[in-house]
Amino acid sequence: GGRPDPEKIQKIRELLLAREGIYGLHDLVLHDYGPGRCFATVHAEVDAESDLEVMHDAIDNIEQELRHKFSCLAVIHMDPIRANDEETNLLRASIAKALPRVGEDVTLHDFRRVVGPTHTNLIFDVVVPYDTKRNDAELRAAVDEIVAELGDTYRAVVSIDRPFVER
Repeated sequence: GGRPDPEKIQKIRELLLAREGIYGLHDLVLHDYGPGRCFATVHAEVDAESDLEVMHDAIDNIEQELRHKFSCLAVIHMDPIRANDEETNLLRASIAKALPRVGEDVTLHDFRRVVGPTHTNLIFDVVVPYDTKRNDAELRAAVDEIVAELGDTYRAVVSIDRPFVER
């Protein structure tokens, strides 16, 4: 095996993101062992309100397209998100806009909002480059500061993540 071809990674990303119903992707893992021996897994963010059977069929079709275009056996995991929830989208955008304060090339994915009687949990993964100097506790503290600026009823439930392949 060897390092995956960055061009192949980019083409796979573009293929996935061009499909209706896929709002984002992350945790792309590509194992390339030579011609005809490519394996991929990826998480695709899909609308939680979409019809499960229709979305599953669409994902199956994408897996087949990856097999034909790239000779790559793929497994795509669906992560449901509330794509049409205005408040969730505004909160996600506010946090994403502030993430450069945490570090260069820091992104987020799997953003969810869970409203409770006394507070609202904002649950998401923060993706940091491997060469990040801060430890996970420092990164979480920096994200907590950003979330606290949104209001005292919001709490961050954050997982720190590192990319499997280069962006």
